[in-house]
Amino acid sequence: MTVWFCGCGSLGADQSLYERLLLGHMMHNNTALVFMIEHGCEKHHNDSWQEALAKAEKQTAEAKSKIA
Repeated sequence: MTVWFCGCGSLGADQSLYERLLLGHMMHNNTALVFMIEHGCEKHHNDSWQEALAKAEKQTAEAKSKIA
């Protein structure tokens, strides 16, 4: 599956939806690799996405440990 997103700063009120959607794609079980290219016009740079992904993975692991 290939998903293309533009990270330009024109998101406004939809920013949190965009973030959750992209993180959901990144963390999906069928996603084997995420390749993000930073062109410089993005509102979120790759470092911020790496931090958000690490936080989401930690929250997911904590939730799974509570279930088990």
